Amino acid sequence: MRSLRLPVLVLTFAAAFVCLSVASAFAEEAKQKCEDWGIVGTERLEACATACQDGDVQSCYWQAYLLDYGLGVALDFVTAAELYQQACDEGHLRACTGLAWLYNNGQGVKRDEPRAATLFEETCQQHEPFACRHTGTWPSDFTAEDATALTMEWCEAGDLESCQLTSRMIRSGYGSALGDITLAYGLLVESCDHGLSWACKDLAYDYEHGINLTQNTELVRKFRRKACELKEDKSCGLLLNSREQVADEELAMAATRCDADDEWACYDLARAMVSSGSGVIEHDEEQAAVLLEKSCPAVPLSCHELGNLHFNGTGVDKDVSKAVDYWLKACDSGVIDSCYFAANRIVNGRGVNADPDFAVTLLDRACSSRHGESCNRLSILYERGEDIGANADLAAYYYEQACRNSSKHCGRK
Repeated sequence: MRSLRLPVLVLTFAAAFVCLSVASAFAEEAKQKCEDWGIVGTERLEACATACQDGDVQSCYWQAYLLDYGLGVALDFVTAAELYQQACDEGHLRACTGLAWLYNNGQGVKRDEPRAATLFEETCQQHEPFACRHTGTWPSDFTAEDATALTMEWCEAGDLESCQLTSRMIRSGYGSALGDITLAYGLLVESCDHGLSWACKDLAYDYEHGINLTQNTELVRKFRRKACELKEDKSCGLLLNSREQVADEELAMAATRCDADDEWACYDLARAMVSSGSGVIEHDEEQAAVLLEKSCPAVPLSCHELGNLHFNGTGVDKDVSKAVDYWLKACDSGVIDSCYFAANRIVNGRGVNADPDFAVTLLDRACSSRHGESCNRLSILYERGEDIGANADLAAYYYEQACRNSSKHCGRK
C-alpha cells in the first residue's frame, strides 16, 4: 500500500493543477468577454460578474457600468452602487466617479450631493479624467489637454466610454492636437453604433440644436430612437412627449417597412392610427394595437402605448392588469412615465395586486431620473403614511426633489 502513495499524490497534484489551469483560462476568457464592446446584453454582464467574482476589479467596474446605464440589460442602480463601491475601495478611480454620480443623482443610494462633490474632487486630484470633466477644474499637473490625450489612448484600446469623453473634450475646445471636429463626431457615431446610449443622445442633441452640425430632423429622430432602444430614459421621454408628426411620405412607406420587421415603422403607423390618422393613414385603434404588439418590446414606447390602450379600453378590451404589465415592460426599458403609471396602480391595488414596497421602488427610480410627479407622489405617500409607513424626513426630501424637478404640484404645502 505504501508503494502506491507517491503515484496517488502525483496524480492528485496533477489533477489539481489541471483544474487550476482550466479555472484560470475560464476566468481570463470571462475577463476578455467583459471588456469586449462587441458582446452585448446578458452575455457580457455574466462574463463581467464571473471575472469580478474571480477578483478582477476592472470587471467589477464594467459590471456596475452595464447595470448603471442599462446597456442591453435591466437597470439596477442598487447593485451598481455596491459594485462601484467595491471597486472604488480597491482603488479603481473610474468606479469612484461612477459612485459619485449615483450619490449626485440619488440613484441606488440616498441622494448626497456633498458626498458626491467630495468624491469627484478627490478622484480628480488623482488624475481621473471623468471626474475632472465634471468638476471643470484641473490639477496643476494634469491639464484638460493631458486628460484628452489619456482618454484617446483608452479609446484606441477599445473603451467606448473614453471615446465619448474624448469627443466631448475635443468639442469643448480641448485636445485640438488630436484631431478636428470630424474626428470628434466620428468617435460619437462609432460609440453609438456599438451601443453606448449617451453617444447617441449627444448626436441627437447636436443635430437638433445645430451645434457644430447642420440641423437635421431626420438624424435627430434616428439617433434619439437608437438611444431610446438602448434604454436612455431622457431620449425615450423626449420621443414619448414629442408632438412631431411623421411626414405623410414616410408613413406611405411605413407599411412596407413594418412588414419587413422595422419596429419603429410599426410604431409610427400605430401612433398615426391612434391619433386622428393622416393624409395616408386611417384612424384605426384596433389595427394600431396589433402593430404596437408587434413592435413591443423592441420599441419601448410601443409597450407604453399598449398600456394606455388596455387601461382605457381603446381598440382592445379594458384590462388594467395588462396595462400595468405593458407599463412595467416599458419602465424596464427606460420609459420613466411608464414607471409612474404602473406605480400609481400597484401602490394600493387598483386593478392589480397591491404591492406598496414595489410601487415605492418604481417611484424612487423615476424620481431619480428627475420625474417630478414621481417625487411628488412619494412625498405624499410618506406624508400620509396610508400605504407605507409615515416618514416626515422622507416626505420633505421627496417634496424638495419634486420642486427641483418641476412638479406641477410644487407649492402644495
